[in-house]
Amino acid sequence: MAKKRSNRVSTPPPPDGSQYILVKTKEGSFWRRKRGSVKPAPVNDVLARNAEASKVTGPAAKRIVDKLRPYLRGLRTGRLTVRVIGALRKALNRKGIIDFTFLDGMELQPEHPFNKLVLDPYKVEQADRSLHISIPIGKGRVKQLNGIVTDYYFEAIVVQGDATKDSGLRVDSVESKVYSIEADQKLCELSVDLPAQKGPWMLLLKISSLEGNEMAVHPRHYAMKVVKTGE
Repeated sequence: MAKKRSNRVSTPPPPDGSQYILVKTKEGSFWRRKRGSVKPAPVNDVLARNAEASKVTGPAAKRIVDKLRPYLRGLRTGRLTVRVIGALRKALNRKGIIDFTFLDGMELQPEHPFNKLVLDPYKVEQADRSLHISIPIGKGRVKQLNGIVTDYYFEAIVVQGDATKDSGLRVDSVESKVYSIEADQKLCELSVDLPAQKGPWMLLLKISSLEGNEMAVHPRHYAMKVVKTGE
């Protein structure tokens, strides 16, 4: 059967083609002025604010995660950068600045939180520009999740500075000695100094487990958490 021939006449282009787009439909084609060329296109205020915030919080979050990367061994952090962006955006919306306030309490590995490995509460104290961490340890206080975990140790990490600048952050850390999972210790104590120059900071605490002479394989044998923030 012969194909029916269309008598439809092609739509001629408008005088100023740069201001129009060609819309094609089953009934025919027509030229339409581009959105916003007659009057400004309305933009939702919330979307506009979020778009502006993303220009700042996205790069800032990446800088923070990049600084933490050497300490993330063993962890399965998932969408960590996205979660950091959310906390920074909340600070920007509520305080008008980007700092670490709403990162306080964040588990870097939500599936395996800190209190699932370290069963008793830790304590953080600040004296001037020094932070002191006390962690109850000993048999039964640090959970052994399989029969081949033999030892563990802690790290305290301080991130401080302006995350909105390319070279605005610095990291300092301290590591505990290695403790036997069977040892009847009482307390692990760590101290780390804040830089003399004041600025936003956060303190993270990490526990890592060993299986003999090797680092534990499964992420559940590690945990890392933001335990305090300040300025």
